Formats: sequence, C-alpha cells, structure tokens
Amino acid sequence: MSEVFEKCAQARGSIPKDSRGFFLPHADLYVTVEDRPCMIHAISFCLLQGKINIKDLKVVKVREGEGGTVRLALENEADQSIAKKLLEK
Repeated sequence: MSEVFEKCAQARGSIPKDSRGFFLPHADLYVTVEDRPCMIHAISFCLLQGKINIKDLKVVKVREGEGGTVRLALENEADQSIAKKLLEK
C-alpha cells in the first residue's frame, strides 16, 4: 500500500507549480459586477465580440445586494488586455 502512496506523491510532485493542474498557466482577469440578473451572460457576450475564450470562470465573492467579483482565466496576456478594454466599455 505504501508503494501506491509513493507513486501518488511522485505524480503530485510532477505537476508544475505555476499551472492549474495539468493545464497551461492562464492570464487571470478579475471583474467586479453588480448584483443583478444576467451579469455572467453580459461578460461572456462582451468577450464574444473580441473572440476571447474563457478557459475558466469562478465567482470569487458575492454579497447579496452589493455585487461580487468574477475571476476569468483567459488564454494569455494579450487576450487579458483585449478583454479588459472590452469590459471597460
């Protein structure tokens, strides 16, 4: 049984520290949003206009009636820059 644990420890140790699991590193963009319906849709539709692919999305913090923060993991820093400009409009 200890051999199985050792193999698992080696597998975990081989995962690069600067990535999310086996996926390549992403460029994160944090967006503060209002507490109202369709905010995720509004963000994704906006990024669709720039052909920006959202690799991962997480609602980080939400306060009822106050809004929250959404973390977008994008392909690279170029997409991050374009997404930021699109969302600021």
